Amino acid sequence: MPESDLYNKFQQDKSATLALAEEFLNENKSSQINAKDLKKYRDDVEQLVQERNFTEAMQTLEKLRDTKSGIILHEKEKGGVKVVIRDARNARLSAARSSEAFEMQYLNAIRAAMDIIEVDNTEVDNTEVNDTAIKNKVDLEKNLQNRAKDFMCAEHGVEVEG
Repeated sequence: MPESDLYNKFQQDKSATLALAEEFLNENKSSQINAKDLKKYRDDVEQLVQERNFTEAMQTLEKLRDTKSGIILHEKEKGGVKVVIRDARNARLSAARSSEAFEMQYLNAIRAAMDIIEVDNTEVDNTEVNDTAIKNKVDLEKNLQNRAKDFMCAEHGVEVEG
C-alpha cells in the first residue's frame, strides 16, 4: 500500500472515530450497570474457556472487571471503523477489586502452555489439558475471591459483596 493511501486511510479512520465519539457524547444517555450484565459476562467467560477461546475470555473478564467498577463499554462502528468507548461517568473512585486480573493471567498462562505444546508437536490430549485448566481456574477463582474478601475486611474494614 503506497504511503499516501495509508495516510488517507488513517485520516478516514480518525474522522470516523472522532465522529463516533462526538455522536456518543451528544446522545448523553446515562449508562446503567445491570446485575444481568455481570452474570452474562461471567457465563460468557465460562463458555469461552470451555471452547478454548482464551483471548476472548480474557477480554470478557476485562469487561466484567470494568463493569463492576462502574465503567460501561459501548461498542460502535462507522464506515468499517470499530470503536470501543469506555463510559466512566459512573465509575467508583476506588475500583472494584476482584479476581478477574488474576484469572486473565491464569488463562494467558494456559493459552501459552497450549501454544508451546502445539509448537513442540508434543502428543498431548488438549481436551485433558483444557479440562484440568477449567477445574484449576474455578478452584483458583474461589480461593482468590476468599482471600480478597478476608484482606479487605481485615485490613480496611470493607465488606465485600459476593
